[in-house]
Amino acid sequence: MQIVCQLIQIQDLLLNMIEQILKNIELIRVARGFSQEGMAAEMNKTQSAYARFESGKTKIDLKTLDEFAKANNMSLIDVITYPKKYVDSEELAHIDNIETSIQIKLSPSQKEQVLKMLFGEKASQLLNK
Repeated sequence: MQIVCQLIQIQDLLLNMIEQILKNIELIRVARGFSQEGMAAEMNKTQSAYARFESGKTKIDLKTLDEFAKANNMSLIDVITYPKKYVDSEELAHIDNIETSIQIKLSPSQKEQVLKMLFGEKASQLLNK
């Protein structure tokens, strides 16, 4: 009896995952501004075949999910976890130093105030260079 209960729980979990993936597929399509017909064209499918895929009326397989991902320039895992994005920790391990720059337009007086906050009284020397 316990095994049957566990199997039912697993089945429910899988069905919930499939429902979430189907929702993700629709959300991604809509976010990209595609109609079902437009997405079908991107995947080289008929509109009716795509509609059956998106609604879950046909069996969802990895091949079709991968086709959808590629048509949207996404990885398969990103379709499954949408809107979250998967980041491979091994890729991050190779990054030693991440740099970011920001450009802000300031009036001359604002620029002077920011430089004074950052560099103190030496700011005027920096402005004159």
